[in-house]
Amino acid sequence: MEDWTSLRDDVYDMANGIYGDLVTTEEALELVAGEILEDERIGSYPELMELVLTLNLRAEHQDPKKLSVAKSAEVLLSKSDELMSEATQRSDPLLGKSRFFAVAARPISPKKSKEKLDWLDAIDAALELGCTMMPIAIKLSDHDTLLRDVVRLGSNYKQGKKILSFAKQLNIDTPIATALSYCALAALRSNDAVYLSKYIGEVMKAKGVPVVHQLCMKIMDSPHVPTDMEDVYSCAINNCSEENLLETIDAISGSEKRLNAGRRVREFQLEDVPISEDVVGDPMYTPLKLYNPRKEASDDVRQKLTYFESYGKRDTEVFKRLIAHESSTIALWFSLFSGKNSLEEDSGAPDGPTWTKNDKLKRYEKGLRFFEDRIPLPVLITAPASSIIKEANRGDSSITAVDRIEDYGCDKSRFIGDAQYRTETIIGLAGTENEQIFADALELASKYGIDEWQLHMASLEYLLDPSYNVSRNDVKMIMKSRKHLSKLRLKPAEFHSRLRTMVLPTLETNEQFLAYTSLFAENEPEKRA
Repeated sequence: MEDWTSLRDDVYDMANGIYGDLVTTEEALELVAGEILEDERIGSYPELMELVLTLNLRAEHQDPKKLSVAKSAEVLLSKSDELMSEATQRSDPLLGKSRFFAVAARPISPKKSKEKLDWLDAIDAALELGCTMMPIAIKLSDHDTLLRDVVRLGSNYKQGKKILSFAKQLNIDTPIATALSYCALAALRSNDAVYLSKYIGEVMKAKGVPVVHQLCMKIMDSPHVPTDMEDVYSCAINNCSEENLLETIDAISGSEKRLNAGRRVREFQLEDVPISEDVVGDPMYTPLKLYNPRKEASDDVRQKLTYFESYGKRDTEVFKRLIAHESSTIALWFSLFSGKNSLEEDSGAPDGPTWTKNDKLKRYEKGLRFFEDRIPLPVLITAPASSIIKEANRGDSSITAVDRIEDYGCDKSRFIGDAQYRTETIIGLAGTENEQIFADALELASKYGIDEWQLHMASLEYLLDPSYNVSRNDVKMIMKSRKHLSKLRLKPAEFHSRLRTMVLPTLETNEQFLAYTSLFAENEPEKRA
């Protein structure tokens, strides 16, 4: 600090003395200011600037060895400009220094400082959005062209908020309409119907904006119909100039003819429509905790649905397949209650409904059809889906043990893919009084190579466990019908060991203990006791 103060004083004195005819004191102080601003430590010691610059409006003319407020602002903003022009990329520290000097000038020149900072923000936003131009080139480029080019980079058109903020930083006229129109044009060029529809509603409100007119003309010439075309036609008229009014009217006429022709001949082949594999909750009826927005229809399906909503017949197999990607609820409703001519064939097909590949939905529809003539509709629609599937399965001889896994509260996909889970599940199913479930456990054990002995042991442990409260008579009857003892005594040592470790600790009464000891062979200590 002392060195800079001494230098300033010496330069000032020389300008006032022997060099008075060659340089003014203001010019001399400006030279010192330039040297100070070049100092690498200026960011850590901003007070150095106040040696020669007046940074407080109230301090004007109080020190003859400082530049005036106007000149100080000019020096700072000029330095900010210089650094900006030398920067090459977003991470260039020169941009940070440029911002530092623009901020330093804010107390003495707020308007010009804000303009400088706005440009630095705009440059930073352009570079963040992937623009590869140098900062000075960004500043000197045509603003409208720059905005259009940045929107076209990659998928920037999807970043509507950032693009809108960038347009405002560039001081674009009608920034909202212009920015969103460029985003919509880029979405149209990328065949992105989702984002095109997202922006089109806001754009339609504009009037007298050339790029909005350009967007409308492009839409009329494209196969996309993102909204009511009458709105597009009105918007095109509202934003066209007198010079291209006739061209716009001709484009509207041509678009109407193409749409009318397309409505007459457009058809979708059933085999070209993908079949949904998911249970897609309807956003209107699905509880928030169960709704999964990730299971959304693809852009292609959305476009087809848009067509059907306006022009298609909703009692067709094509529509059921399409709507199943957006709402399994509506697809199921159409499948159940639309015309009998197609439904009877569909429900009788070997693989069940053709509108979904989801096993749960197939079984649910089959369950509803099973009960539709047995239970009044108001009662049927309030019953849980799991109960309908489970009850329908009981009356359907074609349902296998694997199909019934979910009825017992098991995860079918995990059952098939996870061997350990499958083994634990099958053994766990054996612990039941229900003969159908036990029979299914035996069938699954045979199918997947699990020792039947473990199932009989699991069943016996369940029957003898007091917490399940199975009566002694029922225990005897079930053991006899399932032939537990004849199976379990094939492995006497393991059988007796399991009884001692798993059953004995749970016994509570003498009656239970007597039943327990009756299971042992004559030479075992429990029997002798």
